[in-house]
Amino acid sequence: AKESLQLDLYALAHLRTAGRLPDWVELRFLESGLRAGKRPTVEEAAATEERIRGAAALIRRREFPPTPSYLACGQCAFRDICPHTAWGPEPEA
Repeated sequence: AKESLQLDLYALAHLRTAGRLPDWVELRFLESGLRAGKRPTVEEAAATEERIRGAAALIRRREFPPTPSYLACGQCAFRDICPHTAWGPEPEA
């Protein structure tokens, strides 16, 4: 959970709406009962905001640089035609 963009976004949203960071942010996985959390920092909030601003700037400029990964490419509908895919060929039956 230390490097969870989802938790960082929750903390940043709380900072922007309540004027302070929350003491704790946590993900709870209902089916398994697992929990993952952390105490957010001002530095993480600033880095998260910069990451969001950077992504928004790329979107406004219609720039979509490839960021291939096995997990992301495995779920992408364009993996079979994308020259940047990290997804390998499907196994033969």
